[in-house]
Amino acid sequence: MICLGILAMLAVGSDLVNAAVYPTQPVKNTVYEAGRSVTVKWKDDGKELLIWEMPNMRIDLYDGEDNLLDTVATDVDPASLSQEIWISPSLGNNGSDYSLHFVSDHPKIVVYTARFTIIGMAGPDAGDDSSSSSSDAEPLSVDVVIPGTYKTAPLFTLVYPSTTFISSQAAIATPTTVSAPPLPSHDSNEKQSGPSENGEQRNAAVGRMDMEKIKFRLVFILWPALMGITMAM
Repeated sequence: MICLGILAMLAVGSDLVNAAVYPTQPVKNTVYEAGRSVTVKWKDDGKELLIWEMPNMRIDLYDGEDNLLDTVATDVDPASLSQEIWISPSLGNNGSDYSLHFVSDHPKIVVYTARFTIIGMAGPDAGDDSSSSSSDAEPLSVDVVIPGTYKTAPLFTLVYPSTTFISSQAAIATPTTVSAPPLPSHDSNEKQSGPSENGEQRNAAVGRMDMEKIKFRLVFILWPALMGITMAM
């Protein structure tokens, strides 16, 4: 019985050693993004158990403490040499200690990939460096308040990510519009000059009439009186 147990253990060990799958992706510097389809690749290692002699296998995802997180692919044909997988963001945190295990149960074969990095995880400690950088790069917004009608100078508000500045200026007087009367036209000047010219004409006529009266009095009144006085003497 002891001999049979030893032979069974040797048989299992022989299966594990003679694995035909040799992972080529992911490797140590591989970075996978959770929530997107990524490609896993392998090749035949050239050992006794050839790759097309292997049964279908599954691909499991493990964390840095060798805890099984998820089976990301099942019933995978080893002869296909590649497989598309999808990693759920909810499985853990961003890290560089993940690994994939290629598992075949009959015969028992387990092949490990190198530790690789997964980003885009949504676990409680996943961290998001983009949040701080986005707040630092927040664009400056400038609001200019200009009322349609005002009696004071307009206020300018400058809004920064953490500080708001509001300018204040002294009141300015409301502009007053003074309208001058229109200048008289040439026709109006001619119309306004008419009455003055008529007055001058009337004054000249009155002057001529006064001279006529004086002449009349000299000829018909004063002259006969002088002649009568002369004859009486």
